[in-house]
Amino acid sequence: MQFGIGISIPQNFNDLNDVDTTGVLNDYIIHYDAATSKWTAKMDTGVTTVYDAIGFSIVSDRVISTGSKGFRSVPFNCNIVGWRLVTDTNSSNSIKISIQKTTNYSVYDEIISTEIDKPQLTDTKDMEDFTLNNWDINVATSEILRFTIDTVLNVKQVHFFLYIASV
Repeated sequence: MQFGIGISIPQNFNDLNDVDTTGVLNDYIIHYDAATSKWTAKMDTGVTTVYDAIGFSIVSDRVISTGSKGFRSVPFNCNIVGWRLVTDTNSSNSIKISIQKTTNYSVYDEIISTEIDKPQLTDTKDMEDFTLNNWDINVATSEILRFTIDTVLNVKQVHFFLYIASV
């Protein structure tokens, strides 16, 4: 792979010359030193936060119904840091979503403890929130999140994103 500034990126770690790539995938960061024109593998001693968005989308030619709309497995220990909800209509009180978590599909714990703090749209098509009052923001690896539409009015398309950050 070639960048516009004349740096060639190898296609895989085996293409790196004169670099000990033992453990590269687990413990090292690959770095290009422009001064020496060489690749180096350096131990990652810093803490890297991984950000991701998980959620669901529904695109229909009919009005969406209430109920469970999807499950997502959490890929790493994380905190929920925000959400975004986008629909095709901006009618009053058009949609409200609840989120539960589980490890065994039989007992679900609510992530949001109050109705007022659930992701919802009122007179807008697009909203996001990063304050998360009354949320249980801690989610463990392999916990399952269930997304449920509690109320919906005249919505045919919905896209819901839950922003997470590794801990």
